[in-house]
Amino acid sequence: MNKAIEAARPINEDPDLTFRVSKLILFGFHITVSETGSDVDIVCVTTPIKLPGESRKDFMDRDAAYAGLLGIPPTMMGIRSCQNLPIKHIQKTSPYFSVAGQMALDSLNDKGETSKIIFECLNKIFSKIA
Repeated sequence: MNKAIEAARPINEDPDLTFRVSKLILFGFHITVSETGSDVDIVCVTTPIKLPGESRKDFMDRDAAYAGLLGIPPTMMGIRSCQNLPIKHIQKTSPYFSVAGQMALDSLNDKGETSKIIFECLNKIFSKIA
């Protein structure tokens, strides 16, 4: 779990990324049982970071441009975005991590699954310093 938390920090410190990790939520039996070497189920909630006065279109253009610089391929809809980059980065940290996004969180909450927030970034406002 500490590896996932440590992987979130550099993502949130990158001034050019358009999405930050706002929460990492642990699900399943690892909340009450010690580490056993089996998969750790984590939901990574990302938050878009708009610059002051930035329109939705300008944000999407900036997001697509930075995703292009990072070599992120466009989706089937032709959209290029950094939205899933934090999730993929945390997933690569350990072969034991099973990392999902916001949609999985909604589904797990609907099922009444036990969860625990292990990381939360309360600063949702990010100002890029020129």
